[in-house]
Amino acid sequence: MISVFTAVHPPAMQYLSEAYASLVRQSHTDWEWVLACNGGAVVPPAIEGDDRVRVLATRGGQAMAKATACHESRGSVLVKLDADDLLAEDALEMMANTEQFAYANFAPFADATWDPWRYDRRYGWFSREVRYRTHRVMEHLAWPPGPLMIASLIYAPCCLMAWGRETYRRIGGYDLYSSISPEHELLCRRSEERRVGKECRSR
Repeated sequence: MISVFTAVHPPAMQYLSEAYASLVRQSHTDWEWVLACNGGAVVPPAIEGDDRVRVLATRGGQAMAKATACHESRGSVLVKLDADDLLAEDALEMMANTEQFAYANFAPFADATWDPWRYDRRYGWFSREVRYRTHRVMEHLAWPPGPLMIASLIYAPCCLMAWGRETYRRIGGYDLYSSISPEHELLCRRSEERRVGKECRSR
């Protein structure tokens, strides 16, 4: 099973129904959605009534909410979905066999108008026009795993990420006290673990 987890804060509550609808349309149907609600956020009854959805009340910042959701997740794969994001219909299917880490293509757009955004190609971003349901958007291609990919997440964190449960646990999960993006810090630790592991095996 895939555990999709989402930190929910009041400003993002308005997007939950759309995110949920994109989950329901998934070609991979063995999933749960763990919602960590912070700051008084409320989940619409139609979503909370789905047996695949679990709602947790949390306190603290983004890292605390996400750490709580991951701790309570039951799946072998953990997928981070932001409350204001939508999934392509085959997104979970592509993430289903993740053992280490997976980072998906993404297509940023403006709320309501669906006007596409495009990150600057001078900084290494490549994009292509695709159709999401009835809308044309610019799909940005995921970076190959490595330092450049990790650096890119500092200013472009709006992407789907997945960790194998055992990998997430082994590297220690979300750091509740980090002063940088929770995902960026987590990926840095995973990258360091892989580097150290390679050095140990080469000796």
